[in-house]
Amino acid sequence: MDTLRSVLEAVWSGQQHLPFNEQDLIDQLLVNKNALLKLFDVGPRKQAEQTEIQSGRINVGGKPIMVDPEFAQWVNFLAQQLDCSELYIAQLLFKMPATLSVEQKLEGVISLFHSHRTVMLDAIELLLALGLAAEQGATASPFAQRVLSFLRSQLLSATAPSTWVTKMFNEIGALSATIERVYQNARQAPSATVAPSSAGNATFGSDILTERAHALENERRRMASFYVTLARLGAFKGEDIKSLDPATQIGQNRLALASDAPFVSHISKKLSAANADWRDGGLKAVVLLRWTLFLVWARESDAALERKEHFAPDELEASISTGVQGDSFVYLSRTISQIRNERQTLGLAPLVIGPTPETLPSQMALAVLNAYEKTWFSQLRGLPLAPRASQDEAFITHHLHRHCLGTILLLSSTCLAFFTVLWSQRQHCNSGDSSPSESQSNYLQLREADDGRLPAFLQWAVWSTPSQQPAQVTALYNMLGGLAKGPLCSELAYNFMASGKGEVIPNSQVGSSSQSISAASWHYVFNTLAAFATPHGRVSQPTGNFPLSSSHPVPHPPPQNALSAEKVLLGRSFLVLLSTAVAYSAPVRKALFSHVHFRPVASLANLISLGIPLELKGAIFDSLAAFCQPGAGPEGLEICRTVWLTLEKVEVINVRPLQTGFGALSPVKGVEVELEQVEATNRMYPVTIPFLHLLCTLLHTSKRIALHERDDTSTFTPYRMPGVGPYVSFVLDTVLANIGGREFSKPSDQWEMMGSCLCFIERALASYSLEELLLLASRTATPQARRDAIIPFLIHPGYEILKRLLSDTPLLHTLLSSLVEGLYSFDRGLARTSPAFSSTIVRLLRIVHRTLEIQDHFLDILIPYVSELDVTTIIPSFHSRSYFTRFDQALTFGTDYVPAVAAYIGIDEYAHTELGLLSVKILGLLSASPVAANVSALIQRSEHSFRILEGVSSALSMDNFDDPDEEALKAEEATGAGAPDSLVTESFPQAVRMAILNLFLTNTTQDSRFPNLAEFLLFGGQEQWSPRSSGRVIIRLVSDGVPVRDEPNARSLDTLPLFVRLPTLAEKCYRVIYQLCMHPRSPQYLMRDLRTEDFFARQLAAVPLIAPEVQNPDALLEVLYPDGTRIATSTSTLCSFLKLRACIIDLAALDLHRLTNGRFGSKVSDLLNILFGRGSATQGLHQYGQARMRIIEFIESLSLDWQDGLAVNPRTLEYFTNLDLSTCTVTDDTGIELLDRHALLLLLASAKRTLMFEGRVTNEGQRQRVDDDKDYILLSCIVENNRRLIAQAVSIGFESLQRILDVTLTKCFSRIPGHRRESILFELLSTIPPIITSTNTAPSTAVLLSETVLSCMAKLREDRLQKLSSEALPSERLQTILRDTLHCLLNGTPSEQARGNLYAVLINFLQLVNPTSTPDSSLQRIPLDSSLSSSLSQSLVLSRVPAASSQDSLVMQCSTILKTCTDKLAAAVSRDAIDGSEVWRTIAFMLLDSLARLSAQERQHPLLTALVRHGVLDNFIRSLKDSDERLMSILRPDPANLNPLYIYESKMSFFIALAQSRAGAERLLEARIIPILSQCDFLDSRPEGDQSFMDQESLLPPAIARYHQLFLPAVQIVDAIITTVGSRHTTAMSQAVDFLSNHAGTVSTILKESTDSRAVALIEELQLVLALCSAAIPQIPKSELMTSTTAFGSIHSAILGLSTKFLSGRRWLSDIIPQTEKEVANASIPALGRPALTVFDESVLKVERHLLNALVQYLGSSSQFTDSDINVVLSPVVSSPRFGDRGSNFLATVPTVGDVLETLENLCLDLAETLKHIQSLTAEIASKEQISLEQQSLALSRFDDQQLDIAQKRDLAAQEFERIRQEEIEVAHNLTATIEMTLLLSWRHISFYAEGKHRDTTKVKASMAHAMRLLANVDTESFKRDVASRLSSVVGRLHYIMREEIWSEGQPDLALVAVLTRRLKESVGLEDQDHEDDGLTYVE
Repeated sequence: MDTLRSVLEAVWSGQQHLPFNEQDLIDQLLVNKNALLKLFDVGPRKQAEQTEIQSGRINVGGKPIMVDPEFAQWVNFLAQQLDCSELYIAQLLFKMPATLSVEQKLEGVISLFHSHRTVMLDAIELLLALGLAAEQGATASPFAQRVLSFLRSQLLSATAPSTWVTKMFNEIGALSATIERVYQNARQAPSATVAPSSAGNATFGSDILTERAHALENERRRMASFYVTLARLGAFKGEDIKSLDPATQIGQNRLALASDAPFVSHISKKLSAANADWRDGGLKAVVLLRWTLFLVWARESDAALERKEHFAPDELEASISTGVQGDSFVYLSRTISQIRNERQTLGLAPLVIGPTPETLPSQMALAVLNAYEKTWFSQLRGLPLAPRASQDEAFITHHLHRHCLGTILLLSSTCLAFFTVLWSQRQHCNSGDSSPSESQSNYLQLREADDGRLPAFLQWAVWSTPSQQPAQVTALYNMLGGLAKGPLCSELAYNFMASGKGEVIPNSQVGSSSQSISAASWHYVFNTLAAFATPHGRVSQPTGNFPLSSSHPVPHPPPQNALSAEKVLLGRSFLVLLSTAVAYSAPVRKALFSHVHFRPVASLANLISLGIPLELKGAIFDSLAAFCQPGAGPEGLEICRTVWLTLEKVEVINVRPLQTGFGALSPVKGVEVELEQVEATNRMYPVTIPFLHLLCTLLHTSKRIALHERDDTSTFTPYRMPGVGPYVSFVLDTVLANIGGREFSKPSDQWEMMGSCLCFIERALASYSLEELLLLASRTATPQARRDAIIPFLIHPGYEILKRLLSDTPLLHTLLSSLVEGLYSFDRGLARTSPAFSSTIVRLLRIVHRTLEIQDHFLDILIPYVSELDVTTIIPSFHSRSYFTRFDQALTFGTDYVPAVAAYIGIDEYAHTELGLLSVKILGLLSASPVAANVSALIQRSEHSFRILEGVSSALSMDNFDDPDEEALKAEEATGAGAPDSLVTESFPQAVRMAILNLFLTNTTQDSRFPNLAEFLLFGGQEQWSPRSSGRVIIRLVSDGVPVRDEPNARSLDTLPLFVRLPTLAEKCYRVIYQLCMHPRSPQYLMRDLRTEDFFARQLAAVPLIAPEVQNPDALLEVLYPDGTRIATSTSTLCSFLKLRACIIDLAALDLHRLTNGRFGSKVSDLLNILFGRGSATQGLHQYGQARMRIIEFIESLSLDWQDGLAVNPRTLEYFTNLDLSTCTVTDDTGIELLDRHALLLLLASAKRTLMFEGRVTNEGQRQRVDDDKDYILLSCIVENNRRLIAQAVSIGFESLQRILDVTLTKCFSRIPGHRRESILFELLSTIPPIITSTNTAPSTAVLLSETVLSCMAKLREDRLQKLSSEALPSERLQTILRDTLHCLLNGTPSEQARGNLYAVLINFLQLVNPTSTPDSSLQRIPLDSSLSSSLSQSLVLSRVPAASSQDSLVMQCSTILKTCTDKLAAAVSRDAIDGSEVWRTIAFMLLDSLARLSAQERQHPLLTALVRHGVLDNFIRSLKDSDERLMSILRPDPANLNPLYIYESKMSFFIALAQSRAGAERLLEARIIPILSQCDFLDSRPEGDQSFMDQESLLPPAIARYHQLFLPAVQIVDAIITTVGSRHTTAMSQAVDFLSNHAGTVSTILKESTDSRAVALIEELQLVLALCSAAIPQIPKSELMTSTTAFGSIHSAILGLSTKFLSGRRWLSDIIPQTEKEVANASIPALGRPALTVFDESVLKVERHLLNALVQYLGSSSQFTDSDINVVLSPVVSSPRFGDRGSNFLATVPTVGDVLETLENLCLDLAETLKHIQSLTAEIASKEQISLEQQSLALSRFDDQQLDIAQKRDLAAQEFERIRQEEIEVAHNLTATIEMTLLLSWRHISFYAEGKHRDTTKVKASMAHAMRLLANVDTESFKRDVASRLSSVVGRLHYIMREEIWSEGQPDLALVAVLTRRLKESVGLEDQDHEDDGLTYVE
């Protein structure tokens, strides 16, 4: 039955997309047919079942179950109480949780028993409602037609009606007997349930029995309403309740009844006067009237019936007269009062005689009212238009004496009740709670509209009512009050009363002469009310049109004679009309209030102070409350203030401080006295409740006022101190605190009183706009101004209430305990019997929610402000911040409060629809609270945890497709604190879902703590997902309708996906899933289960490119896509769709990221195929041509254009020019700043009040211009918010695409087939740049796109480097990319960050097309001369860098494109290089570096020309000196950043690129770059090596390493300039020498401490320093070399010292260790062809060779070994100890001949080893099939070899071996050149010493004085012998390397080596010997 009810609810709700078809509905109906026919019959008690249960073995659901005797006792007891089958009871018992006690189980069975019956009644109600709607044509739903067919054929068929209908009637009678019995048992029962036992005396408690009686009464009411509906369907033969058009099927059925003569005779006999069986004569009279009307209808429909019995006109007239005179109106009035049970409000107390009527159920109320409506119209149609006065008087007199009240009086009073209730019920039904047919005009209504007899009746009633008859006047005003409902009717009533003529029908003169003034006029009303205040109560006759003589009331003493009951009723009837008219029409309210003669507020207030009856005083309060209704604009606020001040003046409550101590007097008047002394005694509260209602009405909230009128809501201006405080105390302390101790004759009064108190608290908090404190904080400066601004917040009632709620007070405990008790009351079914109970709980939750919203403003802003001010005159007792306790913290003090709040989302359908929404919002605030961290634990450990989980899951899974945004706006205005009270409680299921999702989003962010509330609600605290868990529901929501990839046609069988139907809801669902997947504490099974369901791939493949259209004429957004597609949508739909698609892409990126870390190759391939595969050509944006990649289509779909339909006409603000809108900005959950509507309204209202206070707005025209300015600002803010939202949504879309591209390019791009990679990148690079320059692209989006372009370009370059084929680059595509990139830079206006990224794109592009121009990652190595002969010919200077080879066509084409815009590009890049931020200055210089290398290949060097013409180059060079301080700052132990270092490096790299061309080097010299570097202090700021900040473990490089990063480029630029211009360039050489001289101390220190270095980069630096010194030494005077005290002398001494360490064995280089990450990685990679070495070892060996070459070159240059006479630099010591044998104190200052000979020997060994390696590589290449797999993997490590077969890998490995072999051949040549120079250096020094020239001082020259210590006492012969002994091995190795067979190819010219070897032997007398051995002994 539950399923059937759910299906019928879905049909009744009118949803467009139902999750079932018609066949499913039919199946459910047939399955439950028998249960529907049985109704409540579950089987009687049976002895056989009792015996079976007592046996201990029963059969439940086909399964045998063993039970104990105690269980049998429980079953028998319950079966006896419920009078039903024992087995049915046993089934219910088995459903009870085992943890419950026996008593709780028994009571739970009672609740479950009636819950099953309620489900049955719900299903029947929906069946009948759908059937009736289908019968009346109110719905065209095929489902409703199926239901009607089922009712007709299965339940109401020819044989079934008597059975089902009779059974229902019998059930109603049986329920009455059962209810009476249960009530009797409840009166005799104890308070608690007593379980059955062996001792007996088992019984239920009085509470559970009372609840059972209430449930039975509710079942009886509903069954009675079903009975009425069956009658309306014509289901049985009996009285018709409602007449309809005879043409309908129901009308034909009823006409058949009239033709049944026996039936007509039987009914007529039952209704005859002779029949005395009727217990209620009024009921008999009403039935007789309806029967007679039925016969009249049948007679008019069928003329043949006129001649039959009972249809004669005389008989019909007699029946009508009998019915009218038989107290029918009394019975009807009593019945109408049952609709709302408001006898006192309707003024029917003297008319209704008998016990208090029982309230009719809402299901039956409308049917009764419609039936009565037919009775009224039928009666009124028969009345004469204007009876004679004598006849009228006689008629009235006769019936007044006969029936106590006359027919006219009864008719008028009943009309009052009828029209009052009918209007509210009709309004209720038109709002959607009834079938659509109820709001349509039926047959009789159309006839009445044509005849128009109602105005005639009203005219007759007015003129027939003499003012001397108070009772008749009372009835007249009651009727007019009933008719004045609604805005139009109230205005008509006002105009009718204002005219004073009593004319309902214009120009009617009937009755005008009967009296001088009509009783129906405002004059009569206010004169009569004024007479109540006179001593004798006389009514003065009006004179003229305005009879009241005084406009200001004068207080009167109490009347001498109390008002009679007749006058009280008369006054109340006046007040009913008055309150009705002003409540429904603001113009009427303003007109009456401003009337200079009536002055209703003063007149009514004058009566309050008199001793009038309480009923009349309550009516006065109701009338004043009607005047104070919101919606009348500024005039309405003035009315409220007037009412408030009037109440203060008359002191309706005691507002004066009470005296204490002896002689203190209690209050003697006021509402408090009447409450305690009169009302409480009589248990009726006719004054207190209206007074509370008046106080609530005075509190205006923004939600109860129209948006354009929300200017000012403050009404409580204090008349005297303490102002509103006594009223707050009255509500909280006098009324609310004592409600539980009072007695009530009507239970509904208790709920109404409590609801009014809570309404006062709620509206006080809602109108307490503490949010305005933020505005005040920014505007108020002086203490007095701040005090004036703070005072309104202190005198507001919200201050006192909030102070009590945030401290330990009875009010706080009352509210919190009521939350818990309310939940249990819902469980007991109190909401079903007391509708006001639900609204009371709603107000409780509104108070809790509002308090949580504003408590921070109160505690953190208001209280600190007040503490700084003197407010003792306003607040006698002020408390500091420490006194208060946060409300969220108070909620967590008890274990039941938070679970109770959360459990309200899971209550049944009888609850108020707002409860769930408020519950979720409160949980959201609590979960974000810093002091409520245990919310999740409280809920998880509570007994309601399962209910809460089910409630959240059910709310999320609700099948509703209303627009969430539209519903959220409605919910915002219709719910929450201060929302308007409406008869209609509209449900907001989508708002609840959105609130739940917002709760999840807030608590699943990266920084949220787990476990928390969202985690518990999503996963249920379980290790595996439950199918009903909220997380599963969310995934199911977004997965429904998404096709399975293997089933392309699956969508046709399912509904549309959620992202198409409800993008706003889907966006939040996807965000929740994404945040859960991203959270580090999420369950591990989350991603696994999603991947198992193929969730990521399905979603990515199914999400469309175009946003869903909104079929709404109010859709104010038109979107244009690049392909020309136009759609009409809304801002929220478009933004939500773009964001949800971004979430789907982010989920796919996350899955790719995690899949690539594991082994899920197929899953990765699936995602990549979806992204980069090509679908059909009709799936994307482009309808024609080749299909595009999906990633490209995603990008293009974001390049959309849109136009907002909201047109804002430019306007010059007149009044709000200085408005600061920045105070109204808020940041939403996605990080975008929006203009908050509520804050903006507060700001505008405050500004408007200021204007009015200053007197700038005084007339209507000025007010209109203020409103126009206000509307313009609001509209402009809406448009701006839309723009920001769309821009941010597009940006989010591009961010997601960037992320998935980054993941793909960095982690899994290699999984894409190689032939597709380059085309993918080219398409991306061709698509994105045009979007960057689009006018619709935001600057932030341009940055994202530029980053994406950079990633693609870098990947393209990397892929090209790894590409195995020699395929040429596509020239046309590259040129297009270059043009687009230049266009973005030069013609667009991107941000600096975007330009920087595009600069990096150009850098990578240039390196791609011209890889030879790529600068080295470290320093630019300038190779030394390859042979001694070339060095001799060029005077041992650095050789020039070889000229670039001729450019290929691609480079030339790109150069041509760049040349066209070089000047503009250079200016733009230079501007960023000078004025940009530090990061982008670095990139700008890097681009200039790349452009300079390309431009250098042109003869004119266009870049250099542009830089010089703009004077930029000089600026760059001068900035080197300006950056001294910044560069020195990076040498601190903890520098702020290293950006100055990066700028410096990139700048110097640019200078080096310029220096490699002749023109560039000369321009640099002209700009004096070397002198400027000579003056830079940062080059001399070398930190000491032993300083404490040399931290190797720091993330930053050590300070010494940072210094060398400064020094290296300076040396490098000097070297590059000298290399380019040549050593004969005097200026260059002179500046180089100055550079060395100015930094001689630093250079010397570097050379001296070089052996302590363990970094490869610093050894490379030594090479450059030595090369520079070698070039500069010819320019140094020889005198400077004689002593170390000169600048270059110290450098020379340091180099000689370095030589002694290096030439003697070079062992210190073995201590070099890896420093960078790359070096550490290379230290673990074996070298190709040399398994014993690593790649890092090879790099160390390389720098060692270069350093040795530089040292030998410097020694040669300094010794002038090419001249005839040399400068001695080597000492004549031949033998030298081994490096390891030297002591720690050994310190050599100059190298020796022995060191050089040892170096020569090592060089020969190195060359021999190199030659051997070359031979090995040659052998490997020759037999490439034998290359091992290990060697292959090493050779192919830098290539992508996934797509290669074995043969291709071998070929590629052989190519790598060949490349290495060529490099080794070059190394061999360089070693040969070094050997040549070493031989020359050693030969010149050995021959010098061997020939004894050192003794000839004339040949020693001037330098000999310096070398005397080297030449002391050298024995020539001994020297020769020692050298000869050392030369033997060296000569052997030299002869070995000169053998041709060891040179496989590329053997250099070794003639010089042979000559120098022979000269060396000759110098020491060593004879030639053959060295025919294989030389292996020399190569160890």
